[in-house]
Amino acid sequence: MKNTVQKQVKPSTTPEAIWDSWQSMKVGTVASTPVAELMRLLGVRLVEVEPGELASKGLKAWVDGRVGDAEIQIERTLPQAEREPLIRRVLYRLDLSQQTFSEEAGEPDRLRPALVGGHLIHIPCPAWCSLDHARSDEGALDEVYHHSGANDATLYAPSMEQEPRFYNSANIYSEPFVPEAARREAHIVVDDEVEELHMSPATAAEFAENMVVYAADILRLARRISKEQLPVERLHFAIDKAEEPASVEFNGWTPEKAASTLAFHMASVYMDRAIELSDDPEGTGRTLRRLANTDGSWTA
Repeated sequence: MKNTVQKQVKPSTTPEAIWDSWQSMKVGTVASTPVAELMRLLGVRLVEVEPGELASKGLKAWVDGRVGDAEIQIERTLPQAEREPLIRRVLYRLDLSQQTFSEEAGEPDRLRPALVGGHLIHIPCPAWCSLDHARSDEGALDEVYHHSGANDATLYAPSMEQEPRFYNSANIYSEPFVPEAARREAHIVVDDEVEELHMSPATAAEFAENMVVYAADILRLARRISKEQLPVERLHFAIDKAEEPASVEFNGWTPEKAASTLAFHMASVYMDRAIELSDDPEGTGRTLRRLANTDGSWTA
């Protein structure tokens, strides 16, 4: 008599159900969830190929499939530090359509001159850094830092008594030669000229989500005391800065719908600083839009 083992039947999960679950996840949750768990959720397999197989084509990864059934190919010698951000970028690009795409090998950090302690040396400098390290003497190596730009994301607050004043700004920042590992990595700094808040990309994403709620609360308070309906035409400036075309008609929108849309786009200014670290604006922009519903409302 033949020994038979009953096969374990896995519950069927459709690509559409997986996609709905993926879309319902908050940005901060996605950023903090281990990449292996995200791959299991999305039905993605990782295949390691021989060294040089992709590099010879100028690629870091090759992808084929869709949500629910996809394969990512990377070289088995790809450094562990590069694997997770690369796989996350790929996951953000997957959707319900069958597609084949690749991740091109990015440029390595540039070697740039830097004046340190009166000596001109050369240091690795990331592509996002806007500083000329040779212009001013940093004094010591652990005082060297990278900065993406003073006006990357800036918020000004209006006032009845004076011109709009600076409220805070956000940029990408790192200190490559300090002992603390977290500060050596590229991260987000929010600065109000009194205090600097250093945030990991995941924390910055959560902060941006909180800004959505904060902006909506401000507009709710303004509507509460306004004697007339607030002008929604001011929303045009926010839509123009968004990734999607400025083709939305605002005539007839309720104050609630207008407020939620403005709140979403206000927060996107801060979210842009976080998604820039992923080097995949298209994919992370798709993640950002998970906060918004098609009717102009938002999901906190």
